[in-house]
Amino acid sequence: MLLNLDRFRQINKETLGRSTGDKLLCDVGARLHGASDSAARINADMFGLVVRGGRTAVNLHEDLTALLDMCFAQPFVLMGGEELHVACRAGLPLYPRAAPMPRFVAQCGGGVEAQRIRKRAY
Repeated sequence: MLLNLDRFRQINKETLGRSTGDKLLCDVGARLHGASDSAARINADMFGLVVRGGRTAVNLHEDLTALLDMCFAQPFVLMGGEELHVACRAGLPLYPRAAPMPRFVAQCGGGVEAQRIRKRAY
């Protein structure tokens, strides 16, 4: 699954500053890592999760929706104790059904054309 944080540029550069943006990325990464088998930051505000196993597309969709709820339902606590609710978008490339993985991910531009789980806004 490819996951992109909404409005991260505004948080990082325009409103709360880079130190807050860095803390947010670390906190998001920690939540994703704690809720999944494998998670990594791929780009500035993009994370990737690898899910293995013989799940059906419907079961996988339900599992990943629950994972996103677990990671993003609660606000992130910023420096100074302020809380920030973060929204994200997630794409789910289904390999090997779609295409060989490296080419498919590159073609999707980070999940834009992949099966969209849904925008998560809390």
